[in-house]
Amino acid sequence: MSDGAIQYYGTGRRKTSAARVYLRPGSGAITVNAKTFDAYRSQAVPTVTAHGGRVIVAGGSITLVEGEWPHPILVVAEFPSRAAAEGWYRSPEYQKILPLRLKSARANLVIVDGI
Repeated sequence: MSDGAIQYYGTGRRKTSAARVYLRPGSGAITVNAKTFDAYRSQAVPTVTAHGGRVIVAGGSITLVEGEWPHPILVVAEFPSRAAAEGWYRSPEYQKILPLRLKSARANLVIVDGI
């Protein structure tokens, strides 16, 4: 490396493929296949609004105060009811783009009853 930063690497092999991963000290943010995730994000929001929902938090800076939070991104969507949220998730429109998210990021998706 030309910038003199500390760098660690590892090589993994499996049958006919190999991967090399380079780690450098940084912010801890992880980007995985950003182009695919950007394609997912641009298509996901219209499916939320089509089912009566709205995205109220997307990305932004996260400050962990207690416990563990392994994700660099948080998205919160609000729906008028649990049925609307479940309908959105099961909708053909969302199921069509869901593979983009599954290919581009590790994530948890939960539906929670609110107040």
